[in-house]
Amino acid sequence: EMKLGNINTAMEYLDRANKMEGDLLIAKFELAKLNKKVGDYDNAVDLYDEIIREETDGKFEAIKNRGLTKKKLGDYTTALIDLNKALDLNPEDSDLYFYRGNLNMLFGEYNLALEDYDRSISLNPVNADAFFNKALSYLRLHNHREACTNFTEYENINKKDSTVKQFFCADY
Repeated sequence: EMKLGNINTAMEYLDRANKMEGDLLIAKFELAKLNKKVGDYDNAVDLYDEIIREETDGKFEAIKNRGLTKKKLGDYTTALIDLNKALDLNPEDSDLYFYRGNLNMLFGEYNLALEDYDRSISLNPVNADAFFNKALSYLRLHNHREACTNFTEYENINKKDSTVKQFFCADY
């Protein structure tokens, strides 16, 4: 009955397992991820809420994922609140600083975004996307020289994309 790649059937089975076991954490996480994958963000958020209420071990991942899902829903303020909570629980997660930097960019808080990208890079020096977004923040602040420096770092890490600096930094 269950075929490889049939997400709806997999979701039904996980939902049944979740109901039979009550607070089966793994089933809830998997069901939340599947809901998110098929675009059912509201159900994913509901499941993350359940995990946060019930489980201390999975709280960090649930808060992080709820924040990222809230971002998908366009609820940027709640997403930022969740990412801040997740960072309180795990201040060494470079991805969280990157995601929070992206939200700060959306809010027009470019200096805060720069701080987040710097922290992300300090924790993961090969995060090409953090260098790229850091460069975009500098462009928004009209600091083309720093933008070009970061586009260079981006290209040094991401060898496949060697035209960015040429496009943005022809005059620098």
